[in-house]
Order: sequence, then C-alpha cells, then structure tokens
Amino acid sequence: MRVHPESIPADKFDELLADEKQMAGLYEQQRLAPDLWKRFFEYVEERRQGKPAPVVEEVDEIARDLRNEAKKSAFFRGTERLVHGYKLILSYTDAEGLIKLSAQAPPSVRPPTEADLSKVHWHLSASWRRRGEPSADAVKKLRDLVVALGVPEDRREGEQPTISIPQVTHWIWTEKPDA
Repeated sequence: MRVHPESIPADKFDELLADEKQMAGLYEQQRLAPDLWKRFFEYVEERRQGKPAPVVEEVDEIARDLRNEAKKSAFFRGTERLVHGYKLILSYTDAEGLIKLSAQAPPSVRPPTEADLSKVHWHLSASWRRRGEPSADAVKKLRDLVVALGVPEDRREGEQPTISIPQVTHWIWTEKPDA
C-alpha cells in the first residue's frame, strides 16, 4: 500500500479516503516515518485532485484473456497485447490447426512432423518495448504472467531467439486440450 497505492482498487481506495479514523492513523504513520509513506500520500493528493485511478489488471485476468483471444487467432500471429512494458504475442493451435498449418505453410514455418496431435501447442513471445532494460518489477510481473499462462515449470525461463536479443524471450509448450 505504501509503495504501490495505485494497485489498490479505486473503490477500496476511495473508501479508505472517506474513513477519517483510518486516515488519521495513516497520517500518524506518515509523521513517524515520512520517507516510507511518501508515495502513498502523493497518491492520496493525486486522487483528491481528481486524477483518475489507473486501470490495474490482475495477472490471472490478463492470462485468461490472452488464452481466450489466442484461440481466435492464427498460429504464430497470435494475439498481441502490451503488458507492463512488454509486447506479448500468444499463439495457440490444436490438432486441426497443426494439420492445416502443415498443409498450407512453407517448409520454413511448418511444425515438425512428429508434433503430438493429441496436445494443444502454445507459443508466447515477449519483447521489451521501452527504452533501456526492464525494471525488476516488470520482470517479476512477466514471470508471474508466465506462471499464470500455464507454462510448465521446466520451461518458465524461456529461450532467446537464435540471434542474441536480450529483450526478446520465447516460451513454447504443449498441454492436453482439456487442461
């Protein structure tokens, strides 16, 4: 709450602002440790001046939306979304999609002939879209999202493309269709 007050749902934060007793306790905490409460009270002022609360999406909600949207898109193109400074592309294909891809795609993008048709195939690509390197917070959120998307534990580190681009990582995994 002190460091990321914007992550509190707007309605809950507004309830807190309206509760004089709780706010009096927080002002007392600020008096005792002003540096610890600096960001929180900056946010209080922003909200009181009418600045809209940011839209904060939960990682599980983002993962669910990406998985649902990916099923409607072409494999390798997938669904695109900007999340926490990353451009994510999630692709999905099932047995029917793999067969179609094998028949229509040029050899360079065909799936391997030993592809397991009893499983759903996923491909996630994340590329950093801001200047510099991702912050520790952005990296943590991406790692949380990878877990929420269902990437198996042994694949969660992802892999770099053949050319060395540290801002781009790929995850490829399979799962049973009912998973």
